[in-house]
Amino acid sequence: MTKPNVASNFPELASLLKAGKGESLPYRQLFDAIVKAIPCAQVVMVSSLPRGGLQIVQPPHCPEVLVKGYNRELHTEDKLTWTAIQKGKPLKGTHAWGTGAYEGSRYVQELLEPAGLRYAAAAPLTNPVIAGYPGALHLYRKLGDPAFTDAEVELLGEIASQLNEALQRTLEARKPDSAEETPWSHRGAVRQEKLGVHVDRRETRDALDVDAFMNDGDPGARDAVGDQAIANRGAAGDEAVDLRILPA
Repeated sequence: MTKPNVASNFPELASLLKAGKGESLPYRQLFDAIVKAIPCAQVVMVSSLPRGGLQIVQPPHCPEVLVKGYNRELHTEDKLTWTAIQKGKPLKGTHAWGTGAYEGSRYVQELLEPAGLRYAAAAPLTNPVIAGYPGALHLYRKLGDPAFTDAEVELLGEIASQLNEALQRTLEARKPDSAEETPWSHRGAVRQEKLGVHVDRRETRDALDVDAFMNDGDPGARDAVGDQAIANRGAAGDEAVDLRILPA
């Protein structure tokens, strides 16, 4: 199968991905361009954070029902993000949960359906906000819309790959020339190991075994993703995540 060519097929999107040379990206325009390339109802960026768990960090004006539901509790049900991170490739929601399990999951029934959504796809992101803390780019479609095709998921992966490069440039732009490594930039909040991905919270004994979580091997693993929800704050411009929650 021919690799999707974002530059030639979607020049507006390619231009926006290359335009981010400062400390932030034009997320509104970028997400609008993604919707044109892969028709969907919602684009969401999710990131892991130093205190553990996952949080919606973009877009700045994400529907409240998604932000509150996800950030308060249902991030603990997000197999889609963890599977994308672990496998290092884009996938459909049905592939993360398995045949028949996706539609009956809390993620769909308590998060997506109340927002009028049903189908999901995601691609991994290396450093959405902070170096060493991966996440994912999510696309959602409404109930009644067709499911994402394999070709669309492959295109999502290519878009995420180029977005990773743009995000890396913004991280470098935020870092002063004389800056030293931060306490969280080298601790490895999320690290890939032979036995899976582990999330270090405030104490190393609270690490989450994502393999067990994704395979339902440990019923308590879902509660270990994060011990408290981190509210998503409204912000000016395109910065949706409140960086003041991070450790000093």
